[in-house]
Amino acid sequence: AVYSGNARGWQGGNYVRAETINIRQKESQMSATGNVQSLLYQVKKAGDSNASTPVFAAANELYYDGNARTIRYVKAVDIRQGQDRITGGNALIYLNERNELVRTDAETGVAIVQSGRKAFADLAVYTAADDKLLLRGRPARVEDLEKGTAQGEELVIYLNDNRVSGEGKSKVNPSGRVRSSYKVK
Repeated sequence: AVYSGNARGWQGGNYVRAETINIRQKESQMSATGNVQSLLYQVKKAGDSNASTPVFAAANELYYDGNARTIRYVKAVDIRQGQDRITGGNALIYLNERNELVRTDAETGVAIVQSGRKAFADLAVYTAADDKLLLRGRPARVEDLEKGTAQGEELVIYLNDNRVSGEGKSKVNPSGRVRSSYKVK
């Protein structure tokens, strides 16, 4: 089925809005193009196995594959979860059988904004199981209003215990460094 002209589709609490929506039911696939807005998955709240937060996403294009349990957002991606926001060129979302986030891969000019912290990278990989955010870039950078800044080829933000770990060396730059500046109170 193809729906065009301010098309909208919903199932339960999930929805997709776009200029055109194409559904291939037998293949369990859907695509949407033009001003895409969606609410297609949830993120579990830390410490509460029954509560979850909806994730709203916007992009120029969306590709959903129900068999692979993936959602690919393409061009001008803007993902919002509560007060947190990720923007970038593209994002690939991996879901479990309950449509809960397992992993997010965002690439191309990634910017992450959280309360009191900003991060910038060429690639960001978030894994929900360990609540960890891997950033890669030239350099990747984390700016924390309270704790200071860090930059390097690869940074890992451990969201559970609010710390950043860095790696400067890479195949491209074997003598790389991590630069950190901390605020002392």
